[in-house]
Amino acid sequence: MSDLEERLRTSKPRTPPPPDLHDAIMAAVRARREIRPTPKHRVTARWLVGLMVGVGLGLAGISLWRADTQAPAPHAATPLPLPPNPPPETVWASPARMTEMMLSPLSHEMAAVERDVRGAWEFLLARLP
Repeated sequence: MSDLEERLRTSKPRTPPPPDLHDAIMAAVRARREIRPTPKHRVTARWLVGLMVGVGLGLAGISLWRADTQAPAPHAATPLPLPPNPPPETVWASPARMTEMMLSPLSHEMAAVERDVRGAWEFLLARLP
C-alpha cells in the first residue's frame, strides 16, 4: 500500500484543476457562513418542551407506580337484608318455609338480575332499525 501511495504523491495530475475551483469552494464556504443560525429563543423553547414532556412522563410513571404499590383500603361490604328470625317451631314445622327463608336473599338478587337483563333487552330492541 505504501508503494502505491508514494507513486500517487510523486506523480503530477494529468489535467490541471480549473482556475476558478478555489473561488467556487470559497464562495460555498462564505454562503454557508451567511446562513443565520437558529435564534436562541427557538432553541430554548425546544429544550423547555422536551423538559416538560420528560417531567410529565416522569410524573405519570411515578403515579402509576404509587397506585400499584399502595392499594386502597378495602371498603366494608354492605350486608344483605335478612328476614326476621321466626320462632324455631315454625321453621321445623314447615320445610317449605325454611327453604323460602334460605333462598329469600338469593331471590332478591335474582329479581335485580332479571330487571337488569330485561332493561338491557329492551334497550337493544329499541336500537334495532
